[in-house]
Amino acid sequence: WQKEERDVADRHHRLAMTRLAIAGVPYFEADAREVERDGWTYTADTLATYPDDEELWVILGADAAARLASWERADEVLERARIAAMPRSGFSRDDIVEMLGEGNFVWLDGPELEVSSTEIRQRDAAGKPIRFLLPDAVNVAALRLAIQDTVQTLGRQYPDGQQYLKQLAELEARQGAAGGGTAKEQQRIEDELAALRSRAMMAHPALK
Repeated sequence: WQKEERDVADRHHRLAMTRLAIAGVPYFEADAREVERDGWTYTADTLATYPDDEELWVILGADAAARLASWERADEVLERARIAAMPRSGFSRDDIVEMLGEGNFVWLDGPELEVSSTEIRQRDAAGKPIRFLLPDAVNVAALRLAIQDTVQTLGRQYPDGQQYLKQLAELEARQGAAGGGTAKEQQRIEDELAALRSRAMMAHPALK
């Protein structure tokens, strides 16, 4: 609910990209319970769905941990789970102590990652590359979702949109047929999909 006014990916797309990001990592699992629940998603409600005897941790960037008091029923979150805070630029351990109190969280000793989801969305919206800011599989999935959204919006709103929808369908059919093909062929199709999106956005700048 705190992202109501923000431009974020569809919840099912976010789950799909999470699964791609953790593929092959045996100690990670993407849990779909928040995606499958209707209405606003509150962490307190999610934590309450786990057995009482299960130890739970909520891992947050220091920026999010510093705002935890603004969450819905934050007291229930702190009662049910332990908080682990990752370093983020502009926030110190003292900031979290001031908000949560000493002993109510664990400060994780790790590097400050200067990449945020907001920055990635802004770069993508501006047509700037986001490669290397995401795992390769997630980058490809995000690109395809952006292409599909752009072209489908074009098809609904503009008289010439159907031609782009037709081209998208043809490229996706080729990609499906090339599923067992070479990496070079798959990359060629991905490049054509990206070019299709670029042509659509150049023809209709309002889509950006």
